[in-house]
Order: sequence, then C-alpha cells, then structure tokens
Amino acid sequence: MSLSPSAYLPASGSLEGGQVLYINGSGFTNITTLITLQVGPYSCPLEAGGATTSQLICRTKIATMSTQLVLLPMKVIINGTTVICSTAMCTYNYTSSKTPLLT
Repeated sequence: MSLSPSAYLPASGSLEGGQVLYINGSGFTNITTLITLQVGPYSCPLEAGGATTSQLICRTKIATMSTQLVLLPMKVIINGTTVICSTAMCTYNYTSSKTPLLT
C-alpha cells in the first residue's frame, strides 16, 4: 500500500503552537521511530500513541517565521518515503484569532 495522506484536522490553530492535528490517510505505520511530520517548515512531533496505519496525531510547534503562516502543506515522511499533501484538505493556517491573549 502506498503512503497517502488525505486530510488533516483542524485546519488552523494558534501562532504559539500546541494544536493537536489528526492526519488521516492510508499506508501509515504504527512504528513511531519511522515517522517524521512537518507542517510547512515546522516539525509536528507525534503524540504518544499517535500512530496507526490510517491516522497520525501530532502537536504543532510555535510559528517562528511571519512569512510561513498560511496554506502550509503537510509533509509525511515514513521510513524514508516522503509525501507532501498540499490540497485544500491538507493545508494548515497559523492564526492570531486562535492565539490566546492575556489582558
């Protein structure tokens, strides 16, 4: 079976990171040491127990580049095979509207 990410949810989250992403697709593995995930240029570390053959779960990192905030593709690397999903169902947006502010 070929590696095929098809969508991830939610499509947006805080500029500060911390959003849990659910990446759906096929051809994944549950061997976490073989998996690397990225949202645009940012790593998205797997959550504990966050890998099955049809879903990967990761948590976004802080957005550090103001030019890399919207329409970011998901990159899935499993055992050296890289797939970049950049369809509308696979893009992520860091947004200030989802970033908590202390007042």
